[in-house]
Amino acid sequence: MNGKTILLDPVLPTEAETIAIKLLDKMLSIKIENGDSETLKVKLVEVGGEEIALPESLYQLLCQAAHLMAADKAVSLVPIEQDMTVEETMTGKLPMEK
Repeated sequence: MNGKTILLDPVLPTEAETIAIKLLDKMLSIKIENGDSETLKVKLVEVGGEEIALPESLYQLLCQAAHLMAADKAVSLVPIEQDMTVEETMTGKLPMEK
């Protein structure tokens, strides 16, 4: 991760940020409801103008985080061990220790 420390502390937006997050949540919700794959393409644009498409998995995480933060909820990322099965990940059940 480029030598950067990843913080897993919950993040709660400020009042000013909440306004922007509510707008973002509304925009993302409209795109999801539309269902048009072309509208689901989101990209990040750097100050210099360079663009990068947001991968679908990160887009889904952004939608979830924006929705929760728009509802004034703190959000935190929880890394999941990759040796979990898809079913374990979806149900939130951790595998039994060996």
